[in-house]
Amino acid sequence: SISVGNFSPSRDELSELRSLCGSSNAMLSHLLPHVLGQRCLLTLLAHPRSKKIIPFSLLGALHLRSYFEILDNSRLRRYIDVDASAVPASNFAMTASLWGTSRSPNGKGTEIVLTLTLHESDDKSSNEVWRETLIWYSPNTLRGGEGPRSTAAQMIDKFNAVCPDFKNLDKKDDISVSNAFVCKSSETTRFGWLSGDVNPIHMSTPMAWLFGQRSRIAHGAMAVGKALSYLERQSPLLLSSIHQSFGVALKGPVPCGSSLTLQLSPPCDTDALGGVDLYSNMNTRPSICMRAFKSS
Repeated sequence: SISVGNFSPSRDELSELRSLCGSSNAMLSHLLPHVLGQRCLLTLLAHPRSKKIIPFSLLGALHLRSYFEILDNSRLRRYIDVDASAVPASNFAMTASLWGTSRSPNGKGTEIVLTLTLHESDDKSSNEVWRETLIWYSPNTLRGGEGPRSTAAQMIDKFNAVCPDFKNLDKKDDISVSNAFVCKSSETTRFGWLSGDVNPIHMSTPMAWLFGQRSRIAHGAMAVGKALSYLERQSPLLLSSIHQSFGVALKGPVPCGSSLTLQLSPPCDTDALGGVDLYSNMNTRPSICMRAFKSS
């Protein structure tokens, strides 16, 4: 684990995220810690000790899923309010943790589990405010197997149990919002510098061509943020299915300049509470699936 203290947004960072994704409470609550925590996460992955847990190159690794949980809403509101003078910025800290690796379900490649946790501390205790569990995939396979069920595998099982299906549903015009918004190339560049995720596939059209894409690919987090803000402004009934805890599955690319359509998805069982799918252009498969679930 790596912890970073004095971890609060500046007015400039908050203003930039609002400019890129909107000003909705849902977007800021879930994405502001995620965006600012990316540098903490990258520092962790570059740490020499991480090499013992991930004994292979992360080149080509993909971010598959994220699970966001708001653990203390009142404290999170203080974190977002950069004008609040009652709570010093030094009270907040971000911890990035690498939990381990697990073989992917098909036996090919490896899934890597990491967490970002936002804390607020006082003289007596430290309180968890927000947590994101990230699952990455690497085409590299662990040598010699992983032995008994690892902590990483148990965490994957936990979230699959509460948010299981991420189904590819067909579009239904009566519950979709067409041409909701566009992720522009200029916005993708700004989001990359804000978050520290300057992967060339996001930042360079020629590099995106080398990876088989027709254009630069927008950051999944930016598309999710735009969706949450759009729903809060235009379709509150759709947003009502996204609660304090939800999962995001990155199923396919979101090309810069493409029009995104939103579709409401029904609940899949008693624990999952429904969600929203994002479709890019005329694709019949969603690029991003969002599912609310009941946090344990």
